[in-house]
Amino acid sequence: ICDAGETPRTCPSDCVVKSLKARSKSNASSGGQMFTVRATKDLTVFSFDIVGNKGGKDNCVVYTRAGDYQGYEETTVGWELVLDKDIAVGKGVRSKLGALDKEVT
Repeated sequence: ICDAGETPRTCPSDCVVKSLKARSKSNASSGGQMFTVRATKDLTVFSFDIVGNKGGKDNCVVYTRAGDYQGYEETTVGWELVLDKDIAVGKGVRSKLGALDKEVT
């Protein structure tokens, strides 16, 4: 269990790191994926891995919002930018985005 102010990065001995996998396959022309996380315990998201539809360099942005994304897909209202970074990806290969600019709790 992490104490107040601890993260898996600052106290890995008692903070559990879990990996979640999106169930859907993205559409190559979608430009991204949205999903809702419903946590039953305290949760901090500090990084993502992605799988590219093609290899190369691209810009990756990650946004978060409290509550569901549904109904907010076409608006910037209520979204917070937590990563804006150029990354290299491989086709069909997991690529690490690295740490988010701001952890999401």
